[in-house]
Amino acid sequence: MKRPQILTTSTNNELSGSGDNSSWLQGRNCIYHESSQRQYRVSISTMNGWKMYGYFYNLEVASYVANIAILCEGCEDKYQLNSVGDKDRGELNSWRARDQNSTLERKARTKFNDLQEQLTQIREQERVLQEKLKREAEITRAEREELTKKKDEEETALIAKAPKTILLDLLQSDTSGDLYRKIRAEIDKRY
Repeated sequence: MKRPQILTTSTNNELSGSGDNSSWLQGRNCIYHESSQRQYRVSISTMNGWKMYGYFYNLEVASYVANIAILCEGCEDKYQLNSVGDKDRGELNSWRARDQNSTLERKARTKFNDLQEQLTQIREQERVLQEKLKREAEITRAEREELTKKKDEEETALIAKAPKTILLDLLQSDTSGDLYRKIRAEIDKRY
């Protein structure tokens, strides 16, 4: 599943739809203003050309039907689904009663549920992957700490075996702060 190319937050002038004096409705996909007696037309650009899903007075019904169009036409990779508020039930029931619209609605609902399941699976896979990466980072940090501890123990053991004159010479040379402290502690133990 990939992100749609056409988001509801954008306007695509190339998708002005078919018909006279129609314009893309900002913030909604596949919905167009109509100058005729109905306010909104739902049309979708498919691989086989334009397909119309109806005319509506209620914007929320038009948004709902546009989502059905997007899912039924397999265009969810192309169009982002619209958000839908309170719908006019009478207008929606009237649309359902025509042609095969109730069948299209059932098909879209099934596809939407399948997409939601896929999305849930993708989110779970991402969560598992994030946990795995976090564990690997913790293991890597623990391994680094273990290597540092081992190196410190080896340095301390070498310093403990070194003759006092060599340790005094090392103190006079340019040694790191940590190594200097280890040598100084060993010399102090011997006095």
